Amino acid sequence: EAAGLVDVVHNSILEKDILVYLKDAETEKELESFGLAGQLKDISDFTDYLMLVDTNIAGQKTDGKIVKEIKHYSEIAEDGTIINTVAISRKHTGTKGALFSGVRNVNYLRLYVPLGSKLISPEGFKAPPGNLFKPVKDGYAPDEDLERIQGTVYVDPQSGTRINNEFNRTVFGNWIMVDPGEEVEVTFKYELPDKLKSTASGGIQGALGLDNKFVNYK
Repeated sequence: EAAGLVDVVHNSILEKDILVYLKDAETEKELESFGLAGQLKDISDFTDYLMLVDTNIAGQKTDGKIVKEIKHYSEIAEDGTIINTVAISRKHTGTKGALFSGVRNVNYLRLYVPLGSKLISPEGFKAPPGNLFKPVKDGYAPDEDLERIQGTVYVDPQSGTRINNEFNRTVFGNWIMVDPGEEVEVTFKYELPDKLKSTASGGIQGALGLDNKFVNYK
């Protein structure tokens, strides 16, 4: 049914399941205005920001069996320092041995946060065994486009978390692996680059004698 197809396409656009890139600059600009180009928006006006990117690597068709929960906590200290904790749980509802979905889900997670955020303590991560990674053969060179985008990558020696800056954001990357019937939780704790300035309450709050303070957290 044509009407059914239109509904599917429309919903896919709203859910960002359909993204389009064109080399023609003018047409690409029009796509951006409709949110179809997949570009990352300007976040310079925001105090806080969070984007998660999951990448299934050799995990077969297990993503459909994963139930994910994300919790984001912000603690604001007296001096305006903001400490964020992002807790991510992944539960594998598949049955061990089932075709395509009954294997370990291997996920490389990237957390995009405000530029200049400082990693404090990543916990719960576990990388695949080193022997599963093939050695780089002679003659290969780093991809110039990728290097230009990701810049310098620092690896946290304790957790193995990869840290770099790209798209005007800081990125924390690490591995999450979960077997069928199991659940794994990982956490990123980090400090935001900007502090908040408190402003004394006024208006109705002041008239009522309330001692609240409001901050420019966005």
